[in-house]
Amino acid sequence: LVDDSIDTGNTAIPGLLIQPFAENAILHGLLPAKQPGLLKISISKSDNHILIAVEDNGVGRAAAAASRADHQALQKSHGTDITWKRVALFNKEHGVEIEPVVVDLIDEDGIASGTRVEIRLFEEAVL
Repeated sequence: LVDDSIDTGNTAIPGLLIQPFAENAILHGLLPAKQPGLLKISISKSDNHILIAVEDNGVGRAAAAASRADHQALQKSHGTDITWKRVALFNKEHGVEIEPVVVDLIDEDGIASGTRVEIRLFEEAVL
């Protein structure tokens, strides 16, 4: 979902910024879930920034980490590590501070109900 106020013809998001978070949500959040999964990617504009949100209704980070520890004790996923390094390089090259924030979603009963990654791009960071 892209906000109608965003000029998609003149707005570019740094390459490979969203994809690793979406892939991570599917692999580690949605696939292990017992209920039907939902992945929502939204791009909205507010004041002087663009907010990208990648949200899933999966098992949450704690359950995903436990599952990974059980099934892949010797294998480490590098997708998000590489993404964090790409963000750091982008920040350094462009003199900006993009900092993805990971939010653990909790339902009204205090049970994990998914994960949301929020990435704020200030207008000077948007290419």
